Amino acid sequence: MRELWRLGSLNVAVVWALLLLGSPSSAGTKATLNDTSLPFRIAADAIEMTEGRRFLRARGDVRISREDWTLYADEVEVDQQEEIFVARGSVLLFDRGNQIQGTSIRYNYGTGQGVIYEAHGLLLPSTTFASEEIHREDERTYRLVKGRYTSCRVCQPPPYAWEIRASEVTVHPGEFLTGKNGSFWVKGIPVLYTPVFRHPLTDRQTGFLYPTFGSNSKEGFIFGQEFFWAISDSQDATLGIIYRSKRGVSPTVEYRYALESGRGSLNAEYLYDTEREENRYIVQFKHQQSFTSALTAKADVNVRSDRDFPEEFAIDFQNRTNLVNASSASLTYALPLHTVLLAGEFFQSREDNIVSEADEELLRAPELTVSSVSQPLWDQSPLFFRQRSNFVYLDEEDNIAAARLDLHPSLSVPIPLKSYITLTPSVGLRGTFYSRGAKDIEDDAVTRGLVEFGTELSSRFFRTFPVKGERLRGIRHTVEPTIGYVYIPEVDQDDLP
Repeated sequence: MRELWRLGSLNVAVVWALLLLGSPSSAGTKATLNDTSLPFRIAADAIEMTEGRRFLRARGDVRISREDWTLYADEVEVDQQEEIFVARGSVLLFDRGNQIQGTSIRYNYGTGQGVIYEAHGLLLPSTTFASEEIHREDERTYRLVKGRYTSCRVCQPPPYAWEIRASEVTVHPGEFLTGKNGSFWVKGIPVLYTPVFRHPLTDRQTGFLYPTFGSNSKEGFIFGQEFFWAISDSQDATLGIIYRSKRGVSPTVEYRYALESGRGSLNAEYLYDTEREENRYIVQFKHQQSFTSALTAKADVNVRSDRDFPEEFAIDFQNRTNLVNASSASLTYALPLHTVLLAGEFFQSREDNIVSEADEELLRAPELTVSSVSQPLWDQSPLFFRQRSNFVYLDEEDNIAAARLDLHPSLSVPIPLKSYITLTPSVGLRGTFYSRGAKDIEDDAVTRGLVEFGTELSSRFFRTFPVKGERLRGIRHTVEPTIGYVYIPEVDQDDLP
């Protein structure tokens, strides 16, 4: 019996389990019964026993409770011989902030079987459900009749952003649920019907995902099916296949991993295009790695067979309209006052080159950037120094190939006008040096020098909000409005590549 009342899940499919869970609440009553033969306590305005204490009837503001749940109703009848209780009228169950309501409950506390009628409620954090009947068949099986549920994160009145409806759903708590005559609804509109379906109740579980269907003039009829593979706690993959009646069949793969000090993903799709009679593909690889608290690395590699593949076959709007295919890698070493960044990037434009129809390509590698935040020039100095230095090699096919060194130091003097207002005048120099310009220019080097004069007026307001926690005592909210002006004397830059 004790195991029965402990069962439960925050998944809406395990609604009956929530009926058997809860936290105590208090309500004023006129009579209280603590019968040791019952696995719960009853309090009500009136309680009476009949037929030698076999039958118990409680009326008016009835409260049935255990250590872990509280149930309210207008009337409750208990048959101790059959081990059955029936609760009627304004049935309401509280469970650690979750709640379930119904018109009546019939429960056999001996066999653990029961049913709640016209059930609906809210489960934390934001799962809403409703069902005409919820049956508990045995310890590990529950059955919902004409049920509907959604776990949409945004609490809102119907129609919900999405919900699932089914004529019958069989639930295996903590594992999965299966359903018959299911439909997927978006904003109150049915968008997908399936005679049978299976839905996992865990965060990650191996199994087939919902199929996708579509049609357009370029690809014809489209059907997609994916299989999710929970490889381990730190790895999973989605394997799929897309059938396009006019273009062919595409196998797809999406692999994700999370290591102790890094994480990443690999996405790939291949298609033998029957219309163009050629092999086409796209591969995307991303990785982030932390070697130490100060040293991190990133890689974002994008490879494609041709520039039109994303525009023709990408599912999302962003990839279809993105005109640049870029790959990059970087290594960052961050100190409290200085940052060193070593990077490389390769760009391919999906727009036609002015000279030819080939992709316009640009290589920025290697690129080294050293930045220093504003800091006193020396101890107790009124002068503050900051700088950003950058070296990069640029190679644009058939146009530019040049190495560029850019030095940009500056000095500033913060002047407090009030306790909350600071005026900061500054002066900076910027020198830029190119190894050579465009390929048709014979000069060995090109230089540019700039002088910057600026001033900045800033303020700072903050408020600290106390927080009761073991490690965190408060959160400071800071607002820093700033207005600045920078003047750079004009310099002829027409000869720069």
